[in-house]
Amino acid sequence: MNLDVSGCRLTLLPKVSSTVLRQADFAKNSLSTLPEDFGCLTNLELLAIYDNILSFLPETLGQLSNLKRLGVMNNHLTALPKTFGQLTSLVDLYAMSNYITALPNTLSSLSGVTILNFSSNCISCFGPVLRLSSLKTLNVEKNQVTKLDSSFQTLIALENLVIGENAAPDSHTMDWRLEELSIIDLSHGKLSCVPPLLGTKLRELKLNRNKFGFSCDMSLLETLRMDCNRLSSLPSNMCMLSSLKVLAAHMNSVTSIPSGANILTSLKVLAMGQNRLSSVPLYFFDLPLISRLFIQRNVITNISEINLHSYYANHKDVSFFFEKSKCH
Repeated sequence: MNLDVSGCRLTLLPKVSSTVLRQADFAKNSLSTLPEDFGCLTNLELLAIYDNILSFLPETLGQLSNLKRLGVMNNHLTALPKTFGQLTSLVDLYAMSNYITALPNTLSSLSGVTILNFSSNCISCFGPVLRLSSLKTLNVEKNQVTKLDSSFQTLIALENLVIGENAAPDSHTMDWRLEELSIIDLSHGKLSCVPPLLGTKLRELKLNRNKFGFSCDMSLLETLRMDCNRLSSLPSNMCMLSSLKVLAAHMNSVTSIPSGANILTSLKVLAMGQNRLSSVPLYFFDLPLISRLFIQRNVITNISEINLHSYYANHKDVSFFFEKSKCH
């Protein structure tokens, strides 16, 4: 049995006591509280109560022993109930955009959880989360994390980590040997260097809006985004990223592309707009998979408008973007 009363402008929940209820959607209402007898819905597997004005969840929530997916985002929650650890069937938890300041220690009992999203809260310590060995996706961006260190190594199954826009001052204590990690987003941080040993399966690394240099080997990396930093050059060892498909470094101060970039034979997209490039090697047009070149708002001097169009005439499978006024 499923119940959907989302978007009905409810301020109170209707009386619901059915033990056969499997899915309940109370989202997009004006609920400020849940009834204390909410725990009687013992067979509930999916609960959506996002986009309300809840300031707390009842302790009886822990009685929902069959609950697998819970969405409580966009409320006014400041904490999770201590009984949260009793939700032993929970797989996915979405609690972003609340005012949560701390997590209950009982959260570490959720041994089967694979997705946790606590983005846009006020949490400074994720200690209980670090004991969840089955966790695959963790989003803690826009919180108050002040320290990034090797404690993340305990998340041995982690594949996707989003931790940008926090208060961590630097990455010098980070040493994450996360073998399963394939995507990491450290954008909008205060990093001065890329953390070492991010994992052997890393495919996508987002480092937009930091202040970093580049000092680690990630030969399987496919996407590297370094937009809006203070880079004056690209790392010379970038040419060792043999699997790289997308390289984006918009809005930096890069003046040249490292020699040897012609061996990036997997590259499909080069995005270098709004830098200080004075030249772009024409061999980029000859890379076997290249399809898009973004070089607008630079000071290109080695490519005139005429020879660029002439070159493009023989490379119609390549899209390029530049500004006529910036090419001399």
